[in-house]
Amino acid sequence: MCKRMCTKTQFVFIAFWIVLLAQTGSSSAISIEEYFPETGSNLTAVTWAHAVNSRRELEDAVKDKIMMLEADVVLGTLKGGSGDLIPVMAHPPNNTSDLSLDGFLTEVVTYTQKGHRCGIKLDFKTVEVLAPSLTTLQRHEHQINFPVMLNADILPGPVDSTTKPVDADTFLDLCVTLFPTSTLSVGWTTRYGGLIFNGSYSEEHVKAMEEVLKRHQVKQPLTFPVRAGMVANSGITLARLKNNVPNSTFTIWSSDTDAVNVNNLREVILNILGIDRVYVDVPKSLLDKLQLSSSDRQRTSSAAPLASVTAVFVSMVSMILLKFKRRM
Repeated sequence: MCKRMCTKTQFVFIAFWIVLLAQTGSSSAISIEEYFPETGSNLTAVTWAHAVNSRRELEDAVKDKIMMLEADVVLGTLKGGSGDLIPVMAHPPNNTSDLSLDGFLTEVVTYTQKGHRCGIKLDFKTVEVLAPSLTTLQRHEHQINFPVMLNADILPGPVDSTTKPVDADTFLDLCVTLFPTSTLSVGWTTRYGGLIFNGSYSEEHVKAMEEVLKRHQVKQPLTFPVRAGMVANSGITLARLKNNVPNSTFTIWSSDTDAVNVNNLREVILNILGIDRVYVDVPKSLLDKLQLSSSDRQRTSSAAPLASVTAVFVSMVSMILLKFKRRM
């Protein structure tokens, strides 16, 4: 009995130090799968909040236990502030907010220190806000023990999109150099919704993405944000991207007014891309129609008991790490 207990104790002790050393000595990104082990390898189970661009919206998202908080970052002014242009949380054309990027990060760090688990996805609409934002992230880096996604549309996309993309070379260079512990979320501009209800990602779009990533020798984790209505028509093309960029994922998103072939989209998610490679960040009305229910997720359910234990263990280790880092 004693030997058995000692063996278990030794195992926990060794596992603890492996995690400790890995997190304190590694510069790799914190993955959503590892941070939320209760999802198993089913990324469609990850929940998302959109446009968390104010203190109230941030508080509500955390209260609702949303896993990933998506927020927009622009150069603008802080309400009640000095009037200087700084990175603030707002969606163009708005450029004023009661929440700066610095304040947003401070609040999220505080929430996670109190035991609330959440990750963030920062969406950049212009290249001008990128460098000051990454500098702000660097100031908080020693306290960030949660997933960080950096998102931008870096290439022109389907249906002759006229939206100007964020410069791909600048985005990749700065993100790789200044904040390598992030997951890069890189996609295409799109023109879809309303009267435009047909479109797809072409071989040319995929090839252009592969080429720019290869040119910059990107080693960070990658996710490709793709629009639901066009994903439904692009299974074969996106499967090529999946195969050519190992360990990458897709983040399927949609606007409320987008026309979506639900059956096709469901087929692409379940049988072409796979639930272990797809985040689904769409309006609830579309998510309900997709019926990505527990019956579709049985392939990952066997991992749930272990995942629950692991989640508690990871949370405990994270709190210890934060205390350890403050003393350094």
